[in-house]
Amino acid sequence: MLRAAVIAAALAALTVPVAAPAADAHDRDRGRRWAEQSCWAGQRHGHHRRHHRPTPSTPSTPSTPTVEPSAPPETLPPATAPLPSDRVNAPFTDPAGTTSTYHLYTSSTRGPARGIVVYLDGDGMYGHRNPTTTWALGGDRGIIAQAGQRGYATLSVMTPSRDRTFWTAGARNAAYVAALAETIRNETGAQKTWIVAYSGGSQLVTKHLIPAHSGTFTTGGGAVILGGGGRPSGTPNINPALKAGFPMHWYTGTDDDGRNTSDGYDAIRDARAGHAWYLDHGYAATLETPAGVDHNDLGGRFGTVLAEQIDRHS
Repeated sequence: MLRAAVIAAALAALTVPVAAPAADAHDRDRGRRWAEQSCWAGQRHGHHRRHHRPTPSTPSTPSTPTVEPSAPPETLPPATAPLPSDRVNAPFTDPAGTTSTYHLYTSSTRGPARGIVVYLDGDGMYGHRNPTTTWALGGDRGIIAQAGQRGYATLSVMTPSRDRTFWTAGARNAAYVAALAETIRNETGAQKTWIVAYSGGSQLVTKHLIPAHSGTFTTGGGAVILGGGGRPSGTPNINPALKAGFPMHWYTGTDDDGRNTSDGYDAIRDARAGHAWYLDHGYAATLETPAGVDHNDLGGRFGTVLAEQIDRHS
């Protein structure tokens, strides 16, 4: 007994305390996302150039964002058909010779794409040029993750215009977007096309893309139009099939009236006018105007508004 007690005491003296476990990867990632979101949220009430998010003084180089899966890997269906790998700044030239670049994210679908989501950014292309930020494409609430969870690949298009706008050369840029969307849809074997557009991108969709190239979108899908989206430009030639099979949802805040922008752009007026025109002509048009939301406050909402619309119309 005495000998056993001596041995136990000696072992106790030699025991080394175990350090507390470090924060796991999920906690670290959650902290990183909070810091990232706080960064742009703290800046969102500054002056805002027409149709785009202010660009940092040293913009980051676009890279493929890390997307959180919608479910643990073991519960996700395996890919049953080959998909093109994710691409960043890939070149594309349309039949008219117009050239620009695009990002394509297919890996988040975890299988054959049921459709594509086309993202059309505002002036300056902040969200497109910074795809890892939570402003539009990145993060678990961003377009790439939310689309991927629903089986959609994401196609983000860089405007062909040198001034980094979609709307100033609307007819040409709309033709380019339509040709690229059809090419990627055929390549992935996808059927449906959902469009998510912001500000100048929204102007392109409602004024030029749908009025002149509606045949590209008759296989199903819809559009989420944020921060603008006015009446068609010129005489529209819209395929009647879109009236029943292509829901269009405008989402612009009540405070998006130009008071917090440097040029006074009244996005809520354009949104109301565009929505009213499409609704009056028999299209499935809806309008949502969240109270107290201005042009800059829309950042971080694109993916979740898209998800709501896809789920509603599935």
